Amino acid sequence: SRIAKYTYGVEANDKYDGASFSPDEAEYDEWLEEFRIRKVFSQIVPVGTGIAPLQKFVRKDYFPIYKDQTSIPFVVYRSESPNPRLTTDPGCTKVGSVTLACKGTDKFDVAFTFGSEIRVDVTSADGEKFASTTVSLDD
Repeated sequence: SRIAKYTYGVEANDKYDGASFSPDEAEYDEWLEEFRIRKVFSQIVPVGTGIAPLQKFVRKDYFPIYKDQTSIPFVVYRSESPNPRLTTDPGCTKVGSVTLACKGTDKFDVAFTFGSEIRVDVTSADGEKFASTTVSLDD
């Protein structure tokens, strides 16, 4: 097995809850009529995690934020930090992306499978939509 040298995750857009982020980090979304935090680092694998060959890490329930949204990007990042907050934090690097067609009611699961590289699979909760990409481990 190996140890993750980086924290891995995907970029997300979260509703501002007043707890995790300061008010000056929130942006008002006129379409949704609410404050949002953009470029959130949604962690899937923390740095220092022991990883067995072909081990899979899954995070569920990513979804489009707009009802009329027709595609959803999953941008993969790694970070030297154990707890990155935003993908714009120092030490965060974009390492890949995958985009799926969607409708506003879809939910998606993201799985990272570690081998000689990282396979990133995105699957809709109903199993009808699927996309995959690979990302270098950059060891």
